[in-house]
Amino acid sequence: PRADDLLIMSSSSSSSVTLYRSSQPSPSVADLCVAALVKATVGSVAEKSDRAFAGRLPGLPCLRINNVSLASTSAIARYLADQEGSLSLRAALPAEWASVDEALDLAQAKLVPATLAFIAATQDAKRGQGKVTSSDDKQPSHTALFEALDAVQTHLNSVAALREENEEDAPLYAAVGEGCVPTLTVADVFLWAYLYVLLGQGKLARAQVNKKHFAVLRRYVKQLSGEAWAVEALAHLQVSSTAAVIAVSPNNTKNKKKQGGDNKKKQKATTNDSPAVEYDSVWAPSVPIGHTTFSWVDGHKRQQAKQQTKQQQKQQKPKKATNNNKKNKNKKSKDDKVEYLAEWPGLRDDMDEKLGEQQLAPQAGKRNILVTSALPYVNNVPHLGNIIGCVLSADVYARYCRLRGYNMIYICGTDEYGTATETKAIQAGLTPQQICDKYHVVHRDIYKWFNIAFDHFGRTTTKQQTQIAQDIFWRNDRNGNVVEDAMQQLWCDTPKTCQRFLADRFVEGQCPHCDYDDARGDQCDSCGKLLNSIELKNPRCKFCSAKPKIVESKHLFLDLPKIESRLRDFVKRSSEAGNWTDNSLQLTRGWLDNPNNPLGKRCITRDLKWGTAVPKEGFTDKVFYVWFDAPIGYLSITANYSEEHWEKWWKAGAYYEHKDNGDDSEKPRVELVQFMGKDNVPFHTVIFPCTLLGADDNYTLLHKISTTEYLNYENAKFSKSRGTGVFGNNAKDTGIPSEVWRYYLLACRPETSDSMFDWDDFATKNNSELLKNLGNLVNRAISFSVKRLGGVVHTIRAEQLTDVEKKLVADVDAKLLEYVNALEDAKIKEGLRIVMDISRLGNGYLQDTAPWGLLKSKSDADHERCRTILSVALQLVRLLAAVCKPFMPAASAKICRQINASFAELSLVEPRFELIGGTALPPNHKLGTPALLFREITSDEVAKFRKMFSGDQDGDEKKQAGDTAAAAAVAASGKRNKSKNKNLPAPFPLRLVVAQVLDAKPHPKSEKLWLLSLSTGDDSKPRQVVSGLREAYPEASELVGKRVVVITNLKKGVFLGEASEGMVLTGKDKKTKRLGLLVTEAAVGSTIIPKHGQVDIVDEFDVRKQLSKLKMKIRNNGRAHVRDSPLLAGDDKLDVTVEHGVVDNSSIC
Repeated sequence: PRADDLLIMSSSSSSSVTLYRSSQPSPSVADLCVAALVKATVGSVAEKSDRAFAGRLPGLPCLRINNVSLASTSAIARYLADQEGSLSLRAALPAEWASVDEALDLAQAKLVPATLAFIAATQDAKRGQGKVTSSDDKQPSHTALFEALDAVQTHLNSVAALREENEEDAPLYAAVGEGCVPTLTVADVFLWAYLYVLLGQGKLARAQVNKKHFAVLRRYVKQLSGEAWAVEALAHLQVSSTAAVIAVSPNNTKNKKKQGGDNKKKQKATTNDSPAVEYDSVWAPSVPIGHTTFSWVDGHKRQQAKQQTKQQQKQQKPKKATNNNKKNKNKKSKDDKVEYLAEWPGLRDDMDEKLGEQQLAPQAGKRNILVTSALPYVNNVPHLGNIIGCVLSADVYARYCRLRGYNMIYICGTDEYGTATETKAIQAGLTPQQICDKYHVVHRDIYKWFNIAFDHFGRTTTKQQTQIAQDIFWRNDRNGNVVEDAMQQLWCDTPKTCQRFLADRFVEGQCPHCDYDDARGDQCDSCGKLLNSIELKNPRCKFCSAKPKIVESKHLFLDLPKIESRLRDFVKRSSEAGNWTDNSLQLTRGWLDNPNNPLGKRCITRDLKWGTAVPKEGFTDKVFYVWFDAPIGYLSITANYSEEHWEKWWKAGAYYEHKDNGDDSEKPRVELVQFMGKDNVPFHTVIFPCTLLGADDNYTLLHKISTTEYLNYENAKFSKSRGTGVFGNNAKDTGIPSEVWRYYLLACRPETSDSMFDWDDFATKNNSELLKNLGNLVNRAISFSVKRLGGVVHTIRAEQLTDVEKKLVADVDAKLLEYVNALEDAKIKEGLRIVMDISRLGNGYLQDTAPWGLLKSKSDADHERCRTILSVALQLVRLLAAVCKPFMPAASAKICRQINASFAELSLVEPRFELIGGTALPPNHKLGTPALLFREITSDEVAKFRKMFSGDQDGDEKKQAGDTAAAAAVAASGKRNKSKNKNLPAPFPLRLVVAQVLDAKPHPKSEKLWLLSLSTGDDSKPRQVVSGLREAYPEASELVGKRVVVITNLKKGVFLGEASEGMVLTGKDKKTKRLGLLVTEAAVGSTIIPKHGQVDIVDEFDVRKQLSKLKMKIRNNGRAHVRDSPLLAGDDKLDVTVEHGVVDNSSIC
């Protein structure tokens, strides 16, 4: 919004107080409220224009007091209520200040969000996207609104002198006290402003609210609207008389319309009762309401007069000659309508940039970037979490680099060796190679549909993989970094059939904890506890069912401590030079700096058949362990991309060494930028760098790493076996285009904490952000230009540009700078947000300049101005095609086709918004055919897809039946199985998160409480928790900086007036009653769960009733347990311990 109107308040004090508000013809509720308050508080008001200053405002409306800005409507209301004037609460009603706070908080917390949701729903209904009926009280937007109105009515009943309905003149204002005359307060003004607009929604009168709330609320708003301050505010903001829709009667208007024709209309025009006509609410720059008087009857008369005028104009128009003409006109109108195209033939050809056809090499003097994403494992179909965690995030960054003109390649492929592939092959009755061949194609096709633009997508089952992996091994071996040691493993000695070592997944047996008979070698599916295969009772080979025996097997280990000093130097220098993400650095330090688990030697071989063969004598019957072998796949896939140039990419040394030694133009520098999920971080920041450093062959080392947390699916985990969640092959089947999937996944990218896929949010982001923001701008600019301005880009002359265009260019250029800075730092989600901000600037520009109105003028100057505006808008659309390209390449290509531009030639080498010359569309450039970029996703589709991907109920029933059968077998054997009896422990319900104490302040009303400010690692503001730790930790310095354990799924509480958003866990010594914090070395934001048992986090946990039932204790030398299971933090499963010497068997509280 523009700041064309500046309301300058004159006051007796020397303070400079200025209110800036929107001059839009559709004033916001906030404008209405603040304008009313200003007029009531200050006598004189002046109007002025100052565009330059508006850019420095935090938002509109904004109240400036000297150099302080108040951008919150409620904050402005509170300030004005404290000033001298007719609405001063301090002076007139000091006892009612609490009532004002209650009303303001009520409006902000309940009425405002409920109103906005309801208005959005009714506006959708007006556009034909749904109907609002009396049954709509079941819809979420209506339910929330009715609950808010219930609270408002309760508030009014408690402070207002409400009389019988027939006493129309009864004042409804707040009463000062018993026996006192009711008096107006600022709270009434605030509620009036919101209710005025709310009741202006004609749909509301036809919904359930007309039965429950309408009468009292209408009387309240009606009487306040007759106040002088309300009349002046409405007039000043030029609210049209159609806003008097709040006069809608709660009676059934349909029946009234049937009772009489013109005579009934005449009665309505002369009666003093509220009109019983339903109107739709329209905020429009129509005839302003009078400055002196305002009544609902007058408002209705003006509305009737306006309708009569329209009817007369309609009757005076000449009738059409024939019905055929009318039909032809309708047909033409339909043909002119811009449509949504489900299919764009040839679009993929438009997007084909011939990547991989030319084998690129690093070049001296240029910026060379090598992008990789974690190699997806080949044995299954990737789900949405896999896609956003690696290949999609890397694709955005790679496309951005190409857009900037950098010399770069993007390498990825399927990771195909290992136990999981062997297991999958056995289950499918295929060879491991056949499984790899099958799923490599599955992955390739899914990524192709998602428009992932690899320079090369390869695989690890190649001769190059064998050659490079064995070479790196031999170099480490010669440098003394490989040592031999023995491990205990299970061996199946069945002649002919097996004669093999059994990996964990190739063994089944009886669980040592719950006696479940079919526990796997790595985990028991019954009790959930993690196992080693040699722990199983009565183990049996999965291939032949024979009982294996425990034998020792010699293996090779990488001696990490020998390389540790070089590794630490690499981590320090690379993380600083490449600005690693916080979660990447914290996970790395968790491995390097964990005193309970110091860096040691790591086994790099396995007794398997399927893998890269170990070339060393005595170990040739083994293969390399997947986490030694798989990262080398980046190198071998690059070698398959270019046998000639791969070593130039991968043997360029550490980037920070080039930076430290200055730019050597004779030797190309390479930035290795890697994308992955957080579970892969230590292998890329510790194990793989050690492997390359130990080889000592000038290998390119990691420069920048971008890590994602987990994406969950509607409060659950993705599960292919249960059918829970959307997998890559499912997305295409929904009929929703890939660009919408990309947008949503990137908008919800879990950069600093876990995020969740939600179908309602998916539809909202598509409908509100893509359709109504980006799609709206592109469609308006192109379709209007094609239909009304000849379908060409008109010449833009510098002298024709006004301050509006200059400000637009400046604002867009500023956003482009933010865009570049964000994506240079691989802040993908922030970059996407900025793209949508640029689109909003374009929509605001068209809304402010209103070129369609200029074309109706007979002035040539106005027509020229219209052409200039649309040409500027088209240049912005071209720019949006460029900045959208990394995120939504298909949408970008569709825009390019509509503006008749080349997708491949989109560039952002010079990130600036050009209107003339450069990358701008040239004068007289011919546009293409307009078409809608996006379509609405309906609530019916949401319901259908949610059900479709909610999970396999049959599978759950089978699992339950299996559990029951196992329990019955145990019972029949006469053994007690605690985990299978009727007292089966409930799943762990807490959401425990590692939080860091940022600050600790004393509670203003208690000497025993701290107000803790906690960071939980996400993008939101710090979380405040009220904690009773002040006696145990009397100094704030004892708390600040600690990593503590906080319960985050509690209902928000208030303790002595201070809000609390969680609970910090402590151990309480039974004898001394001393408290000690639960602490951990895990990364901030890490989740904490029991080692064993199931987890089912509830929405709102009741601490008082349920915490003691969890039997949380301190055991095993100060470690936190729930029941008999230790609490473990983060992916590294770090212990949670207690401070202050709290002894074992103490409770956790």
